[in-house]
Amino acid sequence: MHGQDLHEYGDRIRRGPERLRSELVERLELDVDKKVRSLSRGNRQKVSIVLAMMHDPEILILDEPTLGLDPLMQQVFYNILGEFKERGRTVFLSSHILSEVERVCDRVGIVRDSSLVDVRAIEELRQNKVRHMDVVFSEQVDPRVFEQLPQVISVQQSNTSLRITIKGEIDSLLKQIARYSVEDLTFTQPSLEDFFLSFYGVHGGEELESEPA
Repeated sequence: MHGQDLHEYGDRIRRGPERLRSELVERLELDVDKKVRSLSRGNRQKVSIVLAMMHDPEILILDEPTLGLDPLMQQVFYNILGEFKERGRTVFLSSHILSEVERVCDRVGIVRDSSLVDVRAIEELRQNKVRHMDVVFSEQVDPRVFEQLPQVISVQQSNTSLRITIKGEIDSLLKQIARYSVEDLTFTQPSLEDFFLSFYGVHGGEELESEPA
């Protein structure tokens, strides 16, 4: 089937607002005159997004919706999701990309062993997320200087470089780093796995706290 055929078939099953389908196709820059099987992964993803959203559902369930979309098209998709939310729609989004979750979600649910074990406001997720700071010093620095800070979870050393894993505020850490000559400093974007491990007190393969699933 062509993209147009598939969308018309979906429209016959459940008709949506007349202009919504064409607006989604236009904004996602989708060529609906091509056969779906001939499309790239990203364009097949667009076909599916239009199919899911074109009838303006009250509840929208999405599993890794931006998989295959280029960064510019991801921004377009986020804008479309924002407009859905403004119209009072509910969106359930499954994603392993923390930045995406922070961008589009109000609350986050944690699934463990196939069960929903907790639901948190996104602001609480931000406060609890684990971050990695990679610092290159001009000379070797004793890692114990940083390990004593309360927000530091671990410090890994490689010659004059330190990877500092932290949870919480970074002000005191930055002040400690500023006491030395620094050649480079970068933050690593945390993953949902980092948040999951910090949330359940698991670090370095060991479970520090036991929580019922």
